[in-house]
Amino acid sequence: MSTFSILATPRADRPSPRILTGREQFDRNPANAERPKWQVLSVIRHWANEDIDWWRKKFGKAMGEAAFFNRFQPDSIELVPGNMLLANGASALWQCLFGNGTTTANTGLATPTFFNSAQTQLYVGDASVATGTGTVTLANNSTSLTFGTSQSGLIGKYFVSTGDSTNSLNLIVSGSGLNWTLATAYQGTALSASPATWYTLQSENHSQTALSAGANIAHQAMDSTFPSNPSTAQLNAITGATTGGVLSMSSGDISTNDIVQVFELQGITGLNGMWVANPASAGSVTLLGATGSGTYVSGFGFCTKRTVAKFQATFGTTTANFAWWEWGVSNGTGGNLIMLNRKCFNGGTKSGGTTSFQVGIGLG
Repeated sequence: MSTFSILATPRADRPSPRILTGREQFDRNPANAERPKWQVLSVIRHWANEDIDWWRKKFGKAMGEAAFFNRFQPDSIELVPGNMLLANGASALWQCLFGNGTTTANTGLATPTFFNSAQTQLYVGDASVATGTGTVTLANNSTSLTFGTSQSGLIGKYFVSTGDSTNSLNLIVSGSGLNWTLATAYQGTALSASPATWYTLQSENHSQTALSAGANIAHQAMDSTFPSNPSTAQLNAITGATTGGVLSMSSGDISTNDIVQVFELQGITGLNGMWVANPASAGSVTLLGATGSGTYVSGFGFCTKRTVAKFQATFGTTTANFAWWEWGVSNGTGGNLIMLNRKCFNGGTKSGGTTSFQVGIGLG
């Protein structure tokens, strides 16, 4: 029996296959480069003294939610960038793209139910956060984490301390005993030998199929108009940009608090990514919290809502009242639950009121 190997020696009359070097693979014109990237931005809005569930019960889900958001302005808004697309989540997206999805509720990964407001939920949990023991020392711009007492089992977990005013999460990648190493340099308040309480929680992993929380976990069905994707949104060509995140365009369809995606911008590349927009007019949009450096290069860049899918769920007064350390979008229930993504973050403690969690997921 003959066999065929793709590693067989090339015939003398045929050229050898050409292997591209790293520079040749990536030194390409942005206009035709393979650039799609998974990007996520979460917007958390909180109303301390209002309960959306009262409005849902009085007017029904759709009308009650619309009336609530129209009537009340949030007391606070927090932006949380990033997350991890889980393996099951990626598979569900491909299955639906290939036409294997179904409108039948709660089916498994091979034929996943299409994401819709009745079937899709947002989960939040406390990530089974564990309180550490003993003292710790950590300097600003350092990756060295030093404990006063021997520790174990910290690799692959996030470290956070209330002694750090930024409450940032820092991934532990190696170490043992008293000395451990962070993945990147710590950028928070220097911790002395006896800081306030410190914690660890399990980091994201592609193979996860659920949040890490045990008892403190809650989920909420999508608000009535979510998930959504504005497929008719414009691809707004950028005609100018400033280092303060102000974009100029000939005309646009961006509204206040829209989650937008900026890509292919040249010169001030720090403005590429996902942002919450605050337009002054159809031709001028400010990206909230954006800063950059450099000089805009004319003729490059787009700003659009078209590449963004939005998921939003709103928790009422009696739901999810615990410390929020993780979140994820899911579809289905029980054994057919498909977790799309997971993100660890320091979301503070919900103790009543209404909290709306909107997730913008962009490809581009």
